[in-house]
Formats: sequence, C-alpha cells, structure tokens
Amino acid sequence: TRNKVRDYFRRQSRQQAATGGTAALELIQRQADSLDSTICAETAHAPLVRQVLTQVQAEFEETTWRAFWLTTMEGLSAAEAAENVGIRIASVYQSKSRVLRRLRQALDALPQ
Repeated sequence: TRNKVRDYFRRQSRQQAATGGTAALELIQRQADSLDSTICAETAHAPLVRQVLTQVQAEFEETTWRAFWLTTMEGLSAAEAAENVGIRIASVYQSKSRVLRRLRQALDALPQ
C-alpha cells in the first residue's frame, strides 16, 4: 500500500495542473483585448480589410461571427452581446478571440 501511495504522488507531481476558474477567464479576456487593437470599426471600412473580413466570416458560424461583431465593431459589452446572440458570456469571449486570431492570421498572410 505504501508503494502504491508513493507511485500515485510521484505520478501526480509530474503532471501539470489544469488551469481554470476566474484567473483563466481573465487571461482569455486580456488576450482578446490585446488583439482588438489592430482590428476595429475604423479599419473595417478599408477595402482590403473589408475583403478579409468577408472571407473570414465565411469560416465561422453566424452566432460566433455575430458575437465578435457586436463586441469588437459595435462596442457592446460581452454581457450585452451574450444576451443579444443568446449565448453565454464565456462563449462571447471565446468567439471574439477565435475570430480575431483568424483575422490576424489572414491579415498577416497578405503581401506587404
């Protein structure tokens, strides 16, 4: 029994603890906000950016795109966007982060 207990704790010490809770949610929120700085309502009217937005929009479900659009382009809070779209607040942050990441990839792939 003693050896089994030692083995258990030895295995546990090698495994990385999962993150979650409030700290993880705050980290996701900060990352989404930092991506925001390059894609905003003012830059959305440029023809090239508009083309990339249209192309990337086709890659996402309507609710994901709507959550992104409401928070990033229209400036609604995550709570307001969640109520408007009918999803959870955490899903709004996740949607926003996914779309912004994909938009940045598409913009970075453009010739300079």
